[in-house]
Amino acid sequence: MVKTVLPFWLEPYFGMDKSLEECETLFLSSFTPIQRVSESALFSSKWFDYRRLHPLQADYYLAECYRQKAQSWIRKTEDYKSKKLGLKRDFLESREAVSINQLRRLADSIGVEYKAFLGALEGGLRVMGKLEGKYYPRPSLFVYLAQDKEVLNLIKTDFWQGDETYYAKDPFFQSGQFISDPSQIFYEDYLCGRIHAQVTPFQKAMLLRTSMYKNNTIRLTRALQEFGLGVVKEAQM
Repeated sequence: MVKTVLPFWLEPYFGMDKSLEECETLFLSSFTPIQRVSESALFSSKWFDYRRLHPLQADYYLAECYRQKAQSWIRKTEDYKSKKLGLKRDFLESREAVSINQLRRLADSIGVEYKAFLGALEGGLRVMGKLEGKYYPRPSLFVYLAQDKEVLNLIKTDFWQGDETYYAKDPFFQSGQFISDPSQIFYEDYLCGRIHAQVTPFQKAMLLRTSMYKNNTIRLTRALQEFGLGVVKEAQM
């Protein structure tokens, strides 16, 4: 893990401002060695934005993503004055602490952005008829579904090869911060692969424009190497 400070590029969710020392202490005291096994390996597979976070910061982030989905569901299915939150703000104080951690680890194992991961699982639960009542499914049910290898592979394939291109929010992955870090190279490879997959030169140029000039994520030298001067010029127009 690359040492980082407060991840200001993320929303100010609860728990995100904890120091690395606080995170490490809480993480070691909250989860067993078995529940923490292979955690270091996940840093090279998880979605780019989370690679500079402590695992506990990532847990807090996923917990808040889940909490927001639960609140949205509650507002649609119950009285708007309901005080149910779907999950305690400090997930470590809830009975779902282990489920949140397991869910985050499953998302990290296939490199999927957390909101996209939860959205895909929610869609699966809807197909199964698990979203028909007024109560939003607990994280443990999301874990149960995500532990199915076929489901997990479908989510991975759709995220990495589907129609939508995802962009990292962490400034570390912007072209101006490029230092040939393996994660930065992998991120450029991902975006270049997305552009190569476009059918027409115009589509390639449009996605390259978005990547280079809107999101500042592909270096000019790499763009010229991958797509040639013609496509790059069209992207600049």
